[in-house]
Amino acid sequence: MNRNFLVYTLLLYACCMALLSCSNKKPAIFKNEQGQYLCKAGGKIYLFPYHYAGGDGVFVDGQAVAVLDGKWGVIDEQQGNTVHPFVYDWISEKEEAGFADQYLVKVGHVDPERKFYLSGGQTGIINERGEVVLPPSYVAIYPAVTFGLMMVNDGTSVDLANDSVHFDGLYGYINKTGQIVIPCEYEEASPAFDEDGTVWVRKSGLWGKIDTLGRVKEPFVHDHIEH
Repeated sequence: MNRNFLVYTLLLYACCMALLSCSNKKPAIFKNEQGQYLCKAGGKIYLFPYHYAGGDGVFVDGQAVAVLDGKWGVIDEQQGNTVHPFVYDWISEKEEAGFADQYLVKVGHVDPERKFYLSGGQTGIINERGEVVLPPSYVAIYPAVTFGLMMVNDGTSVDLANDSVHFDGLYGYINKTGQIVIPCEYEEASPAFDEDGTVWVRKSGLWGKIDTLGRVKEPFVHDHIEH
């Protein structure tokens, strides 16, 4: 029998037994100093193939972000099962961005400091139930939520020249289900609406105000505004 095949078979068997042990007993999944996830069950410790991704590296509401072979996914705390497959290049920590029961995900270039606004690629949304809410579609989805909306940019890249962040697309706003509520047609915008439900946006070089439905509340006649 091929020696490599035998080693692979034994490793696969060990992983299966680890998962079985963790599922038959109440496990204690934790991470070690090397950033690896482990399961303690029946007096034994089993090492999972994925490791801690970044951020706090803790379970929130029974879920945590992990990395396997350079790709990011989500695991559960009860058995270490995969909630979301390891197919992304970045995932926000749970409750770190956007809505509390969702994650922001990216495919494509990602800044090593995990700052979404310094990254290219495309951003989407997944939820805690293992469902894709919005496939990666925007160069940026801003994590602030006001009046149930998040700001997005429909570009494809980011320019970091002159100590500034500039996306090559236009801004708009989506809701929790990923549906576009206010179309991407503004050159500049704010991720947060004011208390009265309006926000300053720039279109065709001039500033005006819109509400949460995109209706104009202040005409686009201003050359500049005070932020």
